[in-house]
Amino acid sequence: MIPMPHTLSHPPDACPHCGGALKRIEIEVMGRRSSVICWGSCGCERSALDGRVPTPRERAYADAGVPARFAAVGANVADWPRRVAAGEQPWVLGGNGSGKSAWAAALVRALVDMGVRARFENVSSLLDAERRSFDGGGGGRLARARACDVLVLDDLGKEQASDWSVATLFELIDARYRAERPTVVTSNFNRAQIARRMGERDRSAAMAIASRLSERSQLIDMDGSDRRLARQPPGRRPA
Repeated sequence: MIPMPHTLSHPPDACPHCGGALKRIEIEVMGRRSSVICWGSCGCERSALDGRVPTPRERAYADAGVPARFAAVGANVADWPRRVAAGEQPWVLGGNGSGKSAWAAALVRALVDMGVRARFENVSSLLDAERRSFDGGGGGRLARARACDVLVLDDLGKEQASDWSVATLFELIDARYRAERPTVVTSNFNRAQIARRMGERDRSAAMAIASRLSERSQLIDMDGSDRRLARQPPGRRPA
């Protein structure tokens, strides 16, 4: 953490975690002066973590799309990293808060540690990024999802169904299927339910998606209880 100066160049900013005041200092780099936030100056532990320099392994996980909230969450993935690297495609089924996304993120982290080019992509977020790409945004996420060795599609079925979204998902999954690159799915829905939901927009594409994801696939049925709810104090529900 950068030490506190005696003179501040800006009024304090608010910590996004605790709402406390974050101080700033001015530093000079190559003749240019810049204002820098002193993370942790509010006394908040989470703010101090924001200012910590990530390790190479943490950067590798972030580059693979692992959400920060799952970057260090433990989950028993057993021998699934080896099996997925060999081409198996688990379908991780569970209700909200059952731990399926945390399990899939742990799988991606283990694959990255093995040197496998794995990616974690939330389906709704991926499709939103692709829509933005029509206006010059998106950052090529769909292309990276298509080309990686192992792809996790998180929360399949929660995306807003449309002709375009079904066609886009079919193109992605079909390209990976033809290249023999495994695609792991987490979802609140089983394969038959996904096929019915997508089939309301495009029955042929929906059946093809379900078929391609069913090859070398095994259902992993997570505990259906909401683990986030279980951690909340009485009277509170998760956001």
